[in-house]
Amino acid sequence: MTCNRNHPVRAFRLHAVALGLLAATSAWGQSAAVTNGTLNISTGPISADAKVVVGPAPGVVQVFGIAAIGDGAIFNGVRAINFTTGAGEDKLQFDIDSPQSLDLRIDTGSGPAETMISWRVPSTIASAVGTLDIRSGAGATKTFLNLESTAPDFRFGWNMLNGGGNKEVEAKLAYKAGSVNVANDVVLSLGGGTHKVAVTVENEASKYGLRMNSGNATELAAIVQSPNRTSALNVDLTSSARTTMVDIQSAADALDLALGGNYGPVQNNINYSVVQLRPAAVNARLGLRTGVVNDKIEMKFDGETSRLSLGGFVETGAGNDELKIESNMVSNTTLAVDVGAGSDVAELFFKGPLFLPLPGLPRLLGGDGNDQLRLIAERGATGQQPRIDCGPGFDAVRGFGVILNCETSN
Repeated sequence: MTCNRNHPVRAFRLHAVALGLLAATSAWGQSAAVTNGTLNISTGPISADAKVVVGPAPGVVQVFGIAAIGDGAIFNGVRAINFTTGAGEDKLQFDIDSPQSLDLRIDTGSGPAETMISWRVPSTIASAVGTLDIRSGAGATKTFLNLESTAPDFRFGWNMLNGGGNKEVEAKLAYKAGSVNVANDVVLSLGGGTHKVAVTVENEASKYGLRMNSGNATELAAIVQSPNRTSALNVDLTSSARTTMVDIQSAADALDLALGGNYGPVQNNINYSVVQLRPAAVNARLGLRTGVVNDKIEMKFDGETSRLSLGGFVETGAGNDELKIESNMVSNTTLAVDVGAGSDVAELFFKGPLFLPLPGLPRLLGGDGNDQLRLIAERGATGQQPRIDCGPGFDAVRGFGVILNCETSN
């Protein structure tokens, strides 16, 4: 369908749409109209290749690639966008650069889809809220998000709810100088299939908080880089991805972490790296549970001049598991570790001074099988006595405190 902007009827129609006075429609059921601040766009039961531009003035939106309204149709007074496509292969692009809060909802229906979002929030708005909701039916999808904000106060929520089919999700969230209070809430539910998720945060905000649940992602790479001095950094991350890599770099005065998830009965490879670049209080709570297959878990807390409080639990279930948790910070811990049945190797290695505030903690338990359990305090420990129980089997131990059911020491 060819758009003739100079045709008098077409020109009137575009002008009316721009004013939000007329809902443009086509024989394919395509439509676009503003109702109570929401721009509702439907491409009908056909594939879509469209672009939506928001800004630079607040509330101004241009739409390209939808025959019913013509390329470049302008809509005003927009605070939210609801974009719906039909079955088929979709390619959508959103370019947002506007000093405003915005609610963006995208539903690509069934079939393959690629969605690219570039979202910029300038410093000319003191406080803004952004929400992103992406949904799809069955079909492989790719989602790319590049968000950058210099607004002093910014809250961003991102939700995905998808049907079956392999998913690829890649996001970069950058909060530049001028950001003061920033919070992100990310919840992914990707449906059946094999899913790769990569999220990178570059933070310069004085106070930053990330709460993220990667849902049923198969592979997760989550990187939080906050190398400049800030007052507080909070990361609450839940993953069940069988390959999980979390890398956190912080120069905050206070770092608060909640890390873990419930992992399925597959071979899991889980790696956490936390680097604290300047003296700070680091509070880390673990809540990690794996299934009945051989798992490999490695966690490292690096920052010799910082103080680590490490609590929570790690339970690896049945299987021949490998676990190593290492800290070179000044540490205190109430961590409970249970490696379950199987011939497991588990090590808690504290390179810095260690204080144990509660009796029987840390607790290191082995189940049925020939386990190797190690609790090492390289610079000594003060406080209460930890507990090591190797359980049934022919087990080896290296450690201190109350030691039970361990046949040999090394």
